[in-house]
Amino acid sequence: MVGEEAHRRRPVTGVTVEAELPLDGGSRPSSAVSVPFVDGKVLQPPVSHTPPQGAVPDSSPPDPGAWWEQWGLAVGAVLCWAFLAAAVIAPHVLSLAPQVVLALYVAAYIAGGTSATVNALRLLFTERTVSIDLLMITAAAGAAYLGSWEEGAILLGLFSTSGALEHYALGRTERAVKALMDLSPAVATVVDNGVERVTPVEQLRLGDTVLVRPGERVSVDGTVLAGETSVDQAAITGESVPVAKKVGDSVFAGTINSHGAIHVRVDRLHQESTLAKIVQFVAQAQAQKSATQRFTDRFEGAYAIGVILFALLVGVIPIVFLHEDVDAAVYRAITLLVVVSPCALVISTPAATLSALANAARNGVLFKGSADLEKIGETRIVAFDKTGTLTHGTPALTNVEPLGTWDEQTLLQLAASAENFSEHHMARAMVNGAAERQIPLLEASSFRAVPGKGVMAQVAGQEVLVGNTLLFADAGVAVPAAAEQLADELRDAGRTAVFAGNRQGVQGVLAVADTLRPDAVTAIRELKALGISRIVVLTGDHQRLADAVCSELGVDEVRGDMLPEEKLRFIETLEQQGPVTMVGDGVNDAPALAIASVGVAMGGAGTDVALETADVVLMGDDLRKLPYAIELSRRTRRTIRQNLA
Repeated sequence: MVGEEAHRRRPVTGVTVEAELPLDGGSRPSSAVSVPFVDGKVLQPPVSHTPPQGAVPDSSPPDPGAWWEQWGLAVGAVLCWAFLAAAVIAPHVLSLAPQVVLALYVAAYIAGGTSATVNALRLLFTERTVSIDLLMITAAAGAAYLGSWEEGAILLGLFSTSGALEHYALGRTERAVKALMDLSPAVATVVDNGVERVTPVEQLRLGDTVLVRPGERVSVDGTVLAGETSVDQAAITGESVPVAKKVGDSVFAGTINSHGAIHVRVDRLHQESTLAKIVQFVAQAQAQKSATQRFTDRFEGAYAIGVILFALLVGVIPIVFLHEDVDAAVYRAITLLVVVSPCALVISTPAATLSALANAARNGVLFKGSADLEKIGETRIVAFDKTGTLTHGTPALTNVEPLGTWDEQTLLQLAASAENFSEHHMARAMVNGAAERQIPLLEASSFRAVPGKGVMAQVAGQEVLVGNTLLFADAGVAVPAAAEQLADELRDAGRTAVFAGNRQGVQGVLAVADTLRPDAVTAIRELKALGISRIVVLTGDHQRLADAVCSELGVDEVRGDMLPEEKLRFIETLEQQGPVTMVGDGVNDAPALAIASVGVAMGGAGTDVALETADVVLMGDDLRKLPYAIELSRRTRRTIRQNLA
């Protein structure tokens, strides 16, 4: 995704800058923006960080209850294992009295079993429900009755650990939603009859006019009433480059205004914005996913009652009718309680699972839970986001095509030198392209950016023009048919093309594009070798651009112009055909990541909300790790089945 580096204004002394827009767009009225410079630094309009009138800073101390609610289960599990370890090891190291060792076991019981006991009794007496918790507590109590404290403590340690992990998983929805909401500014600058006031976004009304300064996040969904700029809206739509915005264009809350100040009319209230809808989609999708994963919960009560009754019969019948020893019969009944519990079935898999998780971590794949490790091996369909996932997410110089008297090096040197003062994404790509080729830039003067057309600057004693046909037409320079044809061919290939030249004529064509990651083609090929039946690409980019970029990947389908809600609905449709793995990196991918059988996020390029929502994180942004993760899961599943058998 386009980084915020692309939005920084370069300090240039003695330069007049006009609000700059994409170079290959249509004609737009020129509206120069005066930008003052002092000591080589741009004096940006002041951005107010003053809290709304009447707001009181939150100075209240942290709530210990909230902390315990989040971490209490984990603390209990850790203490349970710690007391158990002390009780087992201490007699071999220290000469402790048996009463002290017993006290350590009791402490382990309290730490590992308190939460389950409270929950079991609450369900039993308030909801008349017999739970798995009661099953485990009964088994641990029976082990204590028989003097097998160590075995009971191990059982509670495993049970409390699984409870803590489940609690963490359930909290991911809340953290994901919080990461989304952090994208939206808390306040907005409202302009009313020329007077500015800072207002909480919740208090904005339809029709209000909001001022968005350069570098600020847009606070509302609305329509541009005045000003021109370009907006990085990759977080919402997934588009790989900033999008030009002029009067009458729509903007989304949470997107970043690049450089021009704009006035925006509020078209949607804060709670109805596109970003708010994404928040809702993430919460709903994860809730639906959790319900699927807990399908068996509805049978928990009947199952637990059946197990307890069966264990009673196994314990009572030998004592009453076969006159068997009481301790032996009770021990057998308690063993039955443990063995037939679903938790005991899970306990049979840790060796294979933990080994696989450690293996994956060493190879740069982070699974958020053992269930995710098992599920990804079932994948039959893989859906990819494009921008920042299959591509680098930032425009790069792809073509330097000389057509006149300038050679390739001269063409790039003069064009990049003229663009060096610009903050446009294409300008940055040209400057970076020159640096990669070790081509030094020349000093430029009289820089002028013309909205919707391009830039002009004096470089090496001549006026250099970089832009579209309208810029050259204004300069009285005709664009030859050969140059137009070459530019059209580059655009058909998914690139953004501009002309470069001087007053004597067009000297060449340059093009930039968001290029594919070098490992993308290999990853797709390896996925097909694993038997993945269908591979699709979902992107917010235009269909023509998406088709051009993905043409060499060998995927089965490419879908462009997709908003977050449309990605989610499409994943829901795919889920009807088989388990789906969704791979993405942005906020706009979060709903689809949440609803898919397995969501995979790019660890380096991914946004916080994508990382929170996903089940698996590729820490090195290496797509070849995805086929590795699927194959590792399949090997682990085979090992687990062997262990269970």
